[in-house]
Amino acid sequence: MLTCKSVDSLLREMYPLPHRLFGLTEKEYGTNEWRMRRMIANIIVGGSRDVQAVRATEALFELYTLDDLANLDQFDYQRREIADLLELKHKIRYAGKKAEYIQHAVRAVKENFDGQLPRDVKELTSLPGVGPHAAAVLRALAFGVVDSFGVDLHVRRIAKRMGLVDEKATDKKIEKMFVEHSKVPGHLSRALVEFGQQYCRFHPSCKKCPVAKQCPQLK
Repeated sequence: MLTCKSVDSLLREMYPLPHRLFGLTEKEYGTNEWRMRRMIANIIVGGSRDVQAVRATEALFELYTLDDLANLDQFDYQRREIADLLELKHKIRYAGKKAEYIQHAVRAVKENFDGQLPRDVKELTSLPGVGPHAAAVLRALAFGVVDSFGVDLHVRRIAKRMGLVDEKATDKKIEKMFVEHSKVPGHLSRALVEFGQQYCRFHPSCKKCPVAKQCPQLK
């Protein structure tokens, strides 16, 4: 029988937290510049693969600095160039909207938070393109807030498919369940996303799944 605790220990072991620099040096890891790039990667990734979002973020900062992105005088030209970069070179979905989110989010951080990415949930979700899930991911991966847990379509699907929650469970209930039973909820949230992309997809790869024998869907 699968339990939240067994899922927690297995998946966190299977999927270590990624160590990404987003085009920066090791010395710049954990700085505000790195956190801002982490935020932009989170805006970009929705509907796309992580590797695409990371490469697109690195390519973006080969063209622009954060100050460039916040420059209102260049917004229209930059938006078109960013959208083309995301869509044509890196196959990112919803590129036009994401280009707009990136510009306005960077501008909002500069104007409302003195250029420093905030760690508070309410402040993070005030940024264009940063929803509750992205805010939870940023708190966990950019600020090391270990009890921050993000629920997205992968997490929601896996929790219900494995019988960890009932089919009518809200995102809040799913979040509460995982936070209460995981040693490092922020890490587990990230691991569930990778597991959902690799095995427990919309059409799952059950024959290859490492927890298939315990999964209630296969009983």
